[in-house]
Amino acid sequence: MLSYGWAILTVMVVIGAIAYIIPNTESLTRNKCSFPPQMPCAGARLDFSNLTISARNGAGVTINSVTAKVISPVTADCSISKTNLKAEEQFFIYCNNNGTMNIIDDTKFRVTVTYMKSQGSYNQTLTGEVYAKYAR
Repeated sequence: MLSYGWAILTVMVVIGAIAYIIPNTESLTRNKCSFPPQMPCAGARLDFSNLTISARNGAGVTINSVTAKVISPVTADCSISKTNLKAEEQFFIYCNNNGTMNIIDDTKFRVTVTYMKSQGSYNQTLTGEVYAKYAR
């Protein structure tokens, strides 16, 4: 009978650990980002000065007039390493953290990117999410 008690206790501890970890899966993750296929994200970093996002032009054509903006949890304009991008070209988005955003903790950001295809006549906007741990 005593061995059943230990087995039940072990099962309860495992269930408790799972119940604690599952709702907080973001805390187990390093920096990650998710953008639509037209602009896949390769990574992100948040430190005192910038939120830096590494992305790629996955639109299949050259794109121009690329701009970006953080829309949540705060609003901030961002700068782009290169605003005219060939297909599959990598670029970086820099969002100023030491002035406008002033984020000093792990944070989930929503970022919009606006661009125009080289043969297009109107802007296209996409929204992605970035979960960044603050690099101390």
